[in-house]
Amino acid sequence: IALTVIILKFIIGPVAKGVVMANKMAEGDLTQQLNIDQNDEIGVLAAALNRMSGNLKKMFSLFFFWKEKLNRII
Repeated sequence: IALTVIILKFIIGPVAKGVVMANKMAEGDLTQQLNIDQNDEIGVLAAALNRMSGNLKKMFSLFFFWKEKLNRII
C-alpha cells in the first residue's frame, strides 16, 4: 500500500496535472503553469512545460504586437 501511495503522489498525480495543463494550452490558454517541485524526471518535465508555456506566451504577445503595428502602417 505504501508503494501505491508513493506512485500516486509522485508520478501519477503530477503527470495528470501535466496532461491537464497541456490540454488547456492546446485550447489556447497560455497562462498555465505547473506547481510541481520535485527533484526527479517529473520535476524536470514540469519545469520544461512551464518554460514552454512562458515562451509560447511571449511569442504570441510579440506576434500580436507586431501584427498591430503592421496593421497601422497598412
